[in-house]
Amino acid sequence: MSAWWHGGGGNDADIDFDFDKDIDVDIDLDVDIDYDIDLDKDVDIDVDIDADAHIDGNITNFTVEAEALGDDTFVEVDVVANSIEDELSSLTIVGTVVADG
Repeated sequence: MSAWWHGGGGNDADIDFDFDKDIDVDIDLDVDIDYDIDLDKDVDIDVDIDADAHIDGNITNFTVEAEALGDDTFVEVDVVANSIEDELSSLTIVGTVVADG
């Protein structure tokens, strides 16, 4: 091979060359990510309930559940519901719960 930079003179150099390169790349990458997230949330809930019930007469509703499970247990519920039209609606509940042990 002769070229002007190798002392061949002139700019009329005829350059022939082959280039062959193998590149092997191994990447070993360890990534550790640690997040600390602090979240503060302030919620202000303003609820306005406007109930307008139209009841003709008087009404008393009740639901009672009593349950005794296991050894030596006792449950008693006494309920009195009283409605007098256009005068009174009343509900009285008395409960007794006993467990021995």
